[in-house]
Amino acid sequence: MALIFEWIERKLIARIQWRVGPLLTGFKGVLQPFYDFAKLLLKEEVEIEGMNTYLADFSIILYVLSSVLGLLFIPLFVSTSLYSFNEDFIVVPLTFALSAVAQTLMGLSIQSSFTVVGTGRLVVQYAMYESLLLITLALPFMQCNTLSMSDIVKVQSRYPILLVQPLGFVVALIALLAKLEKPPFDLPHAKQEIAAGWMTEYCCRRLAFIQLGKDLEMVYGVALITTVFLGGGQGPMTYDFPWLYPIYFIVKMIIVLLLLVILQGMAVRVREVFMPQRLWERGIIMLVIQAFILFILKDVGLI
Repeated sequence: MALIFEWIERKLIARIQWRVGPLLTGFKGVLQPFYDFAKLLLKEEVEIEGMNTYLADFSIILYVLSSVLGLLFIPLFVSTSLYSFNEDFIVVPLTFALSAVAQTLMGLSIQSSFTVVGTGRLVVQYAMYESLLLITLALPFMQCNTLSMSDIVKVQSRYPILLVQPLGFVVALIALLAKLEKPPFDLPHAKQEIAAGWMTEYCCRRLAFIQLGKDLEMVYGVALITTVFLGGGQGPMTYDFPWLYPIYFIVKMIIVLLLLVILQGMAVRVREVFMPQRLWERGIIMLVIQAFILFILKDVGLI
């Protein structure tokens, strides 16, 4: 799913920018991400002088597994996740933190000017988007009076939380773009200035798994938003035909992915000095308005 999502992203952005995108490998280039991953695995590894290989390899493994860990607690195929428990929402900030720590360690395991500058920007951006993303995900749980992923899916059997919290949904999409380092929040990469940011000196097998980790992180983020705001796989006749649940879930995930890709395809990179205003100030204002509306609706008994 991670590599298929990468193909959808590359193909749609290419169309938005009047390009073709992946074309030759497989039908409409659908196998191109798989080919790229395999090609990098077969290349001879190159290690930079002074590179801490043990720290780099450990952080890459941690980066990939952080998203896999989070996906274990999301109800992807049925309304109860594989490892659900009553307060499993607390796993979300843990996985976000593990991902950010892993990226920071990857950048600092090579003392290059490119990786150090890219890592610094990564930490600054993390401090800005993390709180916004967690607040947007926490508000639906406050509405439903639960901290369980499975419970919040079941609560949305009548209507999705998106209908009550549209502003939170918009802020969640924007904050997720920042987490994924997608335009306009691709400052840690900034290819025009610092090559590929904290990833600059990585190649071959390590780069293959870093890219896989980024694709998995996209799947995890999209699955979270789908679960929290769109009711997961809840839909017409899912109680009578449980096999419809994963189909609805995947369709909703693709819709969220398309929204993310359209936003990044139309956006221009924000300068670092303007990021607090674009990401923090306006996001907080929208969340305050959303929380105010939510508390009023709960107070009058409409939800």
